[in-house]
Amino acid sequence: MLSFSLAAFGALAGCGSDSGGLGTCPPDSSAQQAAGLKVIANSCTVCHNPNYAMGTPAGGLDFTSADEVKAEAAEMYAEAEEGAMPPTGKLSEADLEALRVHLACTQ
Repeated sequence: MLSFSLAAFGALAGCGSDSGGLGTCPPDSSAQQAAGLKVIANSCTVCHNPNYAMGTPAGGLDFTSADEVKAEAAEMYAEAEEGAMPPTGKLSEADLEALRVHLACTQ
């Protein structure tokens, strides 16, 4: 399993404005942000990492990179919300909201 620093993503956390349809970063949302980071670690970086078993990261996207997650946040959330990602099945509503909060707070 790929291991990466949760601190790298956490360092980007902070309140921001509505960005890309993600909504705003709610105050006192550190627990949800951490849960969203776990969603990325458990559901996204399995394929979207530089050590992907099939070669390059799926879609050429490396979600172990906080900068890449920030750049792709709106699309990541949209694909998760519509059930297109992860390919193993749609995320639960709780996981979707945690992902949304995490992504909104990294903007």
